[in-house]
Amino acid sequence: HRHRPLVLSSDRGRGKSAALGLAAAQLLTEGKQTILLTAPSLAVTETVFEHASRLLPQATLSRALISIGDAEIRFIAPDILVESEQKADLLMIDEAAAIPASMLEKLLQKYSRIVFATTLHGYEGTGQGFTVRFQQLLDRHTPNWHSYQMETPIRWIENDQLEAFSFQALLLDAVPAEDELISDAQVDSVNFELIDRQQLVNDEQSLRELFGLMVLAHYRTRPSDLQMMLDREDINVYAMRYQGHIIASAWLVKEGGLGDDLANAIYAGERRLKGHLLPQSLLAHAGIANAGSISYQRIIRIAVHPAVQQRGLGKAMLKQIVSLQSKSDTDLIGTSFGANKDLLAFWNQSGFTPVRLGIHQDNVSGNHAVMLLRQTSSAGQKVLNDAVLRLQQQWPHLLHTNFKQLEPELVVSLSQLIPQQQLQLSQWDLSDVQAFCYAQRGYEFCQVALWYFLKSKISGTTYLKLTSEQQNLCVMVILQQREWSDIATHLSYSGKAKIITALRNAIKLLLTK
Repeated sequence: HRHRPLVLSSDRGRGKSAALGLAAAQLLTEGKQTILLTAPSLAVTETVFEHASRLLPQATLSRALISIGDAEIRFIAPDILVESEQKADLLMIDEAAAIPASMLEKLLQKYSRIVFATTLHGYEGTGQGFTVRFQQLLDRHTPNWHSYQMETPIRWIENDQLEAFSFQALLLDAVPAEDELISDAQVDSVNFELIDRQQLVNDEQSLRELFGLMVLAHYRTRPSDLQMMLDREDINVYAMRYQGHIIASAWLVKEGGLGDDLANAIYAGERRLKGHLLPQSLLAHAGIANAGSISYQRIIRIAVHPAVQQRGLGKAMLKQIVSLQSKSDTDLIGTSFGANKDLLAFWNQSGFTPVRLGIHQDNVSGNHAVMLLRQTSSAGQKVLNDAVLRLQQQWPHLLHTNFKQLEPELVVSLSQLIPQQQLQLSQWDLSDVQAFCYAQRGYEFCQVALWYFLKSKISGTTYLKLTSEQQNLCVMVILQQREWSDIATHLSYSGKAKIITALRNAIKLLLTK
């Protein structure tokens, strides 16, 4: 039904993907023309295509497409599908738990008939966390959504002992503390601690609460993360407790301390290490030649229980971690994540500064990874200053090359955190900007002056006084230099003339503020 999406869930081995394939094939035989299929990767959909093809023996089959006449079942990767204009009678999303909720929300708004399928407990993603995170979006956009859970195993007998053992051994069914047990937690009523992992192994309640919290918060949590947390000596696990229950946690891994020869080889592009993300990125990508020798702590996981979020607990935990690391041999604390406005604001409020935005997009979420650092020593401060300066110099130029298609809202958020040097416009440039706004001087003859003008304005508070549409317009036209047709489509303008008129009004406001 239109705007009544179905959420199909099951544990592993219940035939969920097979059911999608059989249903898709049946819909084609009933006259539907286009069934779109998306998932974290094409490999995930092999079972769907296999079972669909069994019901359509006369169809033409390739790795990502089944076609019969004009009808088809087609796979499209999530990030491409979000940006495409492809129409569909039905969209099927397999292993939806492994796709970020922000991307699922865009697809929910884009397509009127959708099936979201997810594994509740398994390697493909964290279905329980998906249910909690995504249910709010479904309630808001499509309150008539419905769900169906498949319970009977297909691959093995019911109540199989090996399945029960794997659930227990790998904590596939781990859940965080019950909401009612922790609902009164506040910053002044919690305890902060460095987890003793040897004790944790013998404390099943804490182990399940800790891992269950990460499963709920991070859509890519895997059983291998449990092994990493318990076995690796270079990882520290911090937690906040309320009345004995874990309500927040952060995992940190030690990086850096690279020898000069190795650091030089990484800087030159001749070596690449497993791990050591922060120093390697600063050396190889940002070009900070002295970044290898100092010591880092990278925050690889952080989560606060949903029942106690928006109470300052995450910031309080980070403050405690920074305080402890400042008394150690650590020079810089850092993190890296898929960039979005809310997360940038959270980390910035905790004193972390962006130093790099990854060029390549995540193949599932479509996000660029942003790296932020906070110094805990004078040596760390020097590397941080160099990295910030390098990003300041490169950022305006990257916006019309590598980041030409970056969401303009994200460009504004990052630009606000990357202050630009306040250069005095030449009289020629100022005259060009004024003539563009108050007369009819053409954009093409003023675009360099407008670029210098906006480059100095976008990091200031006055820029935020423009409407969201005006902010996005200035970014897309002047800084990203997108095609006029792209801008018109994105911002719903009828053509270039309307865009120029709106741009004149926006720049006029910046001149007068």
